[in-house]
Amino acid sequence: MSHRVGSTSLDCNTIPSPVSGQAETSNKQIKNILQKTVNAMGKGWKSKLLEALWAYRTTYKTPIGMTLYQLVYGKTCHLPVELEFKSH
Repeated sequence: MSHRVGSTSLDCNTIPSPVSGQAETSNKQIKNILQKTVNAMGKGWKSKLLEALWAYRTTYKTPIGMTLYQLVYGKTCHLPVELEFKSH
């Protein structure tokens, strides 16, 4: 179809994306968190996914010098246990 109207199509899969490596790294880290928290058979990962994402987002990232939560919201995240014991 594109040849008939005189345009060309571009296959996006052939262009390497600079962020694709970052996504793969993030996914690998989230997978590692899930592997440590679910049972040996790998069942129950769906119920742990939100907790794994929270852990990932609130973990300090050395390359950016802050957590992803800080990057998005501009402030640190305090867990309820930190507030209860005033550990911050």
